Amino acid sequence: MLSAKVTTRLGGDELDFLAEESFLLVGFQTNTTLTGSSRDNREGVIIKSSAAADNQVFLASQGMGNFDKNPTISQADKGPYEIIVEIEIAEDAASTVLSSRIRNLTSDETSETITVTGINQVVYDAIVGDGAYLMLYNYNPFQGIEGVDYNITSIFVNEIVLDVKSSTLSTPDLKTSDFALYPNPAEDVLYINSSTKIEKAEIFDVLGKSVLSLKNVNDVIDISTLKNALYMLRLTTNTGVSIKKFVKK
Repeated sequence: MLSAKVTTRLGGDELDFLAEESFLLVGFQTNTTLTGSSRDNREGVIIKSSAAADNQVFLASQGMGNFDKNPTISQADKGPYEIIVEIEIAEDAASTVLSSRIRNLTSDETSETITVTGINQVVYDAIVGDGAYLMLYNYNPFQGIEGVDYNITSIFVNEIVLDVKSSTLSTPDLKTSDFALYPNPAEDVLYINSSTKIEKAEIFDVLGKSVLSLKNVNDVIDISTLKNALYMLRLTTNTGVSIKKFVKK
């Protein structure tokens, strides 16, 4: 699970929303290039306001799919807004799930958590490969009614929390320099070069689920039965536990 939590203020708390406007994009992107309205290389949400008469603050999907309905709260008690975007990585991009919600930290009004299944392949490849970028993209800090008032002229980001959840891989004696593995990416066989005897080898997917467990391993692991994806190899020796990631292609 890849999770981003962002706390933002849309202008001063005393300034009401006057018109429909897009404010801030929160999401994961394959690179640092700002691509405007293009959704081909990112997955996330935009925080938006409706016209004052509709009295809504909501999140609109920014990726391959669209929400069946947008996570929505009222415009009452305007204050800091907490936005959460989570991507639950599955075995492929089509099965991966993005979910999001918005909460008003002043009133504690919280939207439903809405999900969409399927993300852009390039974003999936980045997440399970070398990594994706967390992007905060300011769409428009100016909101108002032309000729009448532009009362929201700034966007503040108060807090950013990024979390990768994989409790299965958390160990107090984690080491990462005790062994080498190759090739990486690998197709059918993974070779291990370890300075100490390997008592146990375990392979986990990105969700922390064990997909292969072996004891008394020498220097070769057959991975031909694994699906093409990113994995973590955890080796247990008499000196501790070591973890490295690899890609099965």
